[in-house]
Amino acid sequence: MKMRMLVAVLLTHAVAARLPAVDPAILRMIAPDAASVAGVNVRSVKTSSAGQALLGDLQKDEKSLQELIQATGFDPRRDLEEIVFVSANPQDKRAGVALAAGVFDTARILAAARGQKAQITAYRDIDLIRLPSSQGPASFLAFPTKGIAVAGDEAGVKAALDRRAGGAPRLDPNVEARLQELSANYDIWFFGTSPVDSMLSRLPAPKLGGEHGKPAINALQAIRSASGGMKLGPKALIAGEVVTRSPEDAQAVRNIVNFLAAMAQMNPEDPKTKDLAAIAGTLDIKTKGSTVYLSLTAPESAIEQLLKPQPKQSAPRKRADL
Repeated sequence: MKMRMLVAVLLTHAVAARLPAVDPAILRMIAPDAASVAGVNVRSVKTSSAGQALLGDLQKDEKSLQELIQATGFDPRRDLEEIVFVSANPQDKRAGVALAAGVFDTARILAAARGQKAQITAYRDIDLIRLPSSQGPASFLAFPTKGIAVAGDEAGVKAALDRRAGGAPRLDPNVEARLQELSANYDIWFFGTSPVDSMLSRLPAPKLGGEHGKPAINALQAIRSASGGMKLGPKALIAGEVVTRSPEDAQAVRNIVNFLAAMAQMNPEDPKTKDLAAIAGTLDIKTKGSTVYLSLTAPESAIEQLLKPQPKQSAPRKRADL
């Protein structure tokens, strides 16, 4: 249980320390054909009210968290410095991986794993911890160097270790530079190149105007990459950059974003949507060539509200036949 929670923390929860840019040791392990990469690297996040909302998930299972700390010495609220989530290419059979930088007592963690009867094997002279799961494939955890961890499925973790050793292709230098830029400028950031049509192909294609009256889905299919991030503070900054095939496609994407922003502002007095409406009202969007640049601002309280989990809607009761 303790070791599974450690992997769960690395894969699904993170509040991190502010670093100048993503750790080079992490960059070396990112797949060159990854569909998307997202990172969190902020001490200021941890001290912000929005960050406290993110930390709430860890507090929900305080007993397991304390067991993890006692067994491994690892407290994610204190020891996690940076985490990067990498989603695999849709055509790849591998699942995504989480790459983390922090303070890890590897000897103590390995001892805890052995105490939990976890299987430990060597791969490229690195201890690979296998943690079976009753709800799906086993998870794997490795510490390839001091202060770095990688977690995910077996194929994903081994591939990351291969890239670290120079035995597999690495990121394109331009993509690597963009990731460094994003992580240096934002507290929470993302970069994706997966074709949008692979995610939206089943959706209807309403026409939103555009210079040539293209359906919205066609404009979204023209996206080659999207990236951006959020800088938290009393007034949070949200910014993004979308690269398309052509200036015409960029204008079509701009039209779609403007349309969605206008829709978000239709009911500014509605308590359920007022925060979103206020944020949408700050939209600044422009195009330059085939690239769309956009930014929004939001009070930290609005970000905190948006991060809160929404209560589940109960199904309506059926009326009894009389």
